[in-house]
Amino acid sequence: MRGLSLLLGVLLLFALLFLDLHLKPTTVIFSNEGLVTASAPPAAKREFSLLIGILTRADLYDRRHFLRFVYGTQASSVATIQVKFVLCRLTKAEQRMLIALEILRFEDIIVLDCTENMNAGKTYTYFSSLPTVLPHRYDYVMKADDDAFIRLAALAAALRPLHRSDLYYCAAVSCSSRDPSVGYMSGMEFVLSWDLVQWIATSEIPARDTVGPEDKLVGR
Repeated sequence: MRGLSLLLGVLLLFALLFLDLHLKPTTVIFSNEGLVTASAPPAAKREFSLLIGILTRADLYDRRHFLRFVYGTQASSVATIQVKFVLCRLTKAEQRMLIALEILRFEDIIVLDCTENMNAGKTYTYFSSLPTVLPHRYDYVMKADDDAFIRLAALAAALRPLHRSDLYYCAAVSCSSRDPSVGYMSGMEFVLSWDLVQWIATSEIPARDTVGPEDKLVGR
């Protein structure tokens, strides 16, 4: 029975991943660096790059497939934006099989060396792992939840005039405060510049402070 369930799951994922080729809009490209939107001419020069890491769980196959469509139908003329799904270690045979197929098809999944959690270090592991797991740097890195909707063009337009370093950006909790030491960016999504990602990866300060509300810890 377990083998039959696994086979049915594989067949279902094949149907989702491969048969939808006839349904995808022409603006969607899946490259070896993940999901890229490309409604602008391929030769158009982008001003900066952004990685959006969507923290999600391994078993949420349908949600990932839906989000691929949601973000694949958007585009930005000023930024190269790539979307990847961020998981912790795969614990079940079904996950290892089905997610391997997703990786072969989309190449947009990062599997971290952590146990699945919300406020026990997953966000820290995500940021601290990027300099070693990514093939190249980005100007900005975003952490996003899988139940948030991001308007890519609007986000790119908001980031465009900002600094490419020492940047911590998004919607602040306690946003009525003018004191920069009060409040922190909402955990549904926030952006760090690459230099801050590198600092998280190498400094002992964030490594000693990983358990607790993840958005508050990042702000601290």
